[in-house]
Formats: sequence, structure tokens, C-alpha cells
Amino acid sequence: MVIAIIGVLIALLLPAVQQAREAARRMQCTNNLKQMGLGIHNWHDTYGKIPPLMSHVDHQSFWIYMMPQMEQNNAYEMLSGSNANGGNNLNYPSLDNWDRLTDTEKAALASIPYMHCPSKRSGTQMIDDSSNPARGPLSDYAAVFLYRDLYDTASEDGWWNHYFGSNADHLAAQKGALTLARVNESLPGDVRFTQAKPQLSFASITDGLSNTAIIGEKHLRGNEVGKCCGGDGTDGSYMFDAGNWREFLLSRNIRQRFGRGPNDTTPDDMYATAPNTQVGFGSYHPGVVEFLLCDGSVTSLSQNTPELIRRQYGHRSDGTVIANQ
Repeated sequence: MVIAIIGVLIALLLPAVQQAREAARRMQCTNNLKQMGLGIHNWHDTYGKIPPLMSHVDHQSFWIYMMPQMEQNNAYEMLSGSNANGGNNLNYPSLDNWDRLTDTEKAALASIPYMHCPSKRSGTQMIDDSSNPARGPLSDYAAVFLYRDLYDTASEDGWWNHYFGSNADHLAAQKGALTLARVNESLPGDVRFTQAKPQLSFASITDGLSNTAIIGEKHLRGNEVGKCCGGDGTDGSYMFDAGNWREFLLSRNIRQRFGRGPNDTTPDDMYATAPNTQVGFGSYHPGVVEFLLCDGSVTSLSQNTPELIRRQYGHRSDGTVIANQ
């Protein structure tokens, strides 16, 4: 009888314990995003601009730019030290930087706590297969990207065209708060460059900092965590974009339907009728997806948020008022 009563009590308490644990994990995820917000604001205070999404194809991402502002000076120094060619390593493709690191240094970069949502994973997370172009440390967060204006119904096929900082069309196709740096030439191979300039400041966010999302939780199917970039695997390095067709490593298209947990396969279908259109945001938190807004606050959007509202949050200057969900 006593054993039966204990069993009933455990059955009653277990859901409450699980809910409490998930609440704690979600709070940590929120704190991760807030820390990123502080990093962006510190960077803006220092340079008068929003950090660029990336400086050029295969080069460093905004995550690397922000490391000194997010108490990750050691990680930044690992990536930006001098090299045999004479100059700063950040002037060279990021794969070169990753491959020259020791195993200990790689593990340190792959263990930065704010890059991982604890509802999805924790600890050391990386791909270190020397044949994988997306190798490097992994993250559960991505920049908010929007390729079309608010009421443009054209296909999203082609939204990955945002990786050449010397291409005017690529620069013009970016409607969100994080955009490419502008560079003064098309850069071949490993040629060193120094002129990569951020385009936007907070003044460019005319819809208001509290109405514009800048970073969100990216959707990953449960069986694709840690896998990229064959089949539908979209979980690669946050250090750089790894070339055309892999821009989803750094950013996700907020126009796409939000993922609804690890078993939701639809948003991650890279090879749908329009390639790469389905790589979007999503979370493992029940019912919501967390987003960092440009003012540094965090908002929770329903996994069922309508497309118009998703676009409004993603567009920095659409001039509309976000409707109540």
C-alpha cells in the first residue's frame, strides 16, 4: 500500500519537476540572448555601428566581431592572432583560423555557454571533420534575415544571396538589422583585406529598436543536431557562412514558419521545391520561440505566429505597427 502511494506521488510530482527544469532552461536561453544584446550595444557604443552579419564569403561572422564585447577576449585572441603571411588572421578565411587551432583551443571555442540553448544541448559542441566545409563550433542562435519587403509574395528561393559584400544586389536584398559589411572588391582566394565596413547603425532601424528582432533561436530537427551539410543537416559553424548555399549557418529567414520542436521536419527541408526556403527559426521550448530585439530585450513569439507578424519583426523599416498576436 505504501509503495503504491509513493508511486502515485511520484507520478503526480514528475510533470511539475519537468516543467520546473524546462522553465529554468528557458530562463537560461533568455539570458543568453540578453547577453548577446549587451554585446551588440557595446559594439555599437564603441564603433557607432551595428556589427556586420559577416565581412565576406568564408570570412568572420558577427559572433566573432562581438567576442571582445561579450567577455570572450581569449576566444577572440585565438582567432585574431598574427599569422605567417603577416597580418591579422581575421583578414583570412575562417577555416584557416579553425584548422590551425589546437584541440584544446577548439574545445574552448565550442564550449562558450551563451551559444547553446540548454533545452537543446550544452557542453562542447562542434564539427571537426577536416573534409566538412562547415566545421567549427556550433550554436543554437542565428541572425534574423528577411529577403523580401513586407507584402512581397514572390518566392523566397534565392534568399541565400547575401554573402558578397562587394555585390550591390546582395547588399540591397537585406531588410533586417544585421547586414553584410560593405567591401571594396571581390576577394579571391586567401587574399588579405582590411576594408570591410558595417552598413547600419541603430538610427537605421526606423521601425524602432523594440519592434525589430535581430537574433533568434534556430530550428534544428532532433536527428540533425551536430550534422551539416549533407541531406537536410543545417547545423554548422557559427564562425562563418562556409560559402553559397550555407548562409543558414549564420542567419535564418524569419518569413518561414517557425519550427515546433525536434520532431517537426517541415521548416528544415532544404530540398523542398524551392531550395533552402524552409530553413527557419524554432525552438525546443513548448509553444514559443525566443527572439532578441534590437533594444536588448527578449520576446517570446508563439510557434503559430502569422507570417505578416514574422515579417514585421524581421524588417527594420517597413513603417507598420506590429499587430497583436
